[in-house]
Amino acid sequence: MTTPITIKKHELVPDTGSYKVRFADGRPSVYFYWGDLPGRRLRPDLLTRNEAEAKAKELARRRQRMKHVETRHFADPQVAARKLLELAAGVEPVNGRIHIEKINAPFLSRNGCKATGPEFGTGIQHAVERGWLELHESGTFVRLNQG
Repeated sequence: MTTPITIKKHELVPDTGSYKVRFADGRPSVYFYWGDLPGRRLRPDLLTRNEAEAKAKELARRRQRMKHVETRHFADPQVAARKLLELAAGVEPVNGRIHIEKINAPFLSRNGCKATGPEFGTGIQHAVERGWLELHESGTFVRLNQG
């Protein structure tokens, strides 16, 4: 479902006013001021009524088509790495090894962290680069480094 965008015309003084483009999702409104009085037409920044209406409609069309996405918490490699460390610390190692799926599954799960594969990969890479985790060359398990 798309978020409704409304355009409202304001004209308190005849032949002058504005078009307000209002976004229902809380984004700030945008105003297009216009004036059709001959004396006001000397201002180069002032639009005519038709120009202001066309610009308001074009903005509303463009913004309606935009896909608004939420910021991803784990897009920051350090945040992802710290969460992976937290998950690894909660797993009982077998022969000092933590199988990768023990931290992969809760990190990617819709019931868990809801992260993505690339976020997992950059998080692991960041943790290895910092010396927090040791990743086996097979990629099947990690070791938690003391520190």
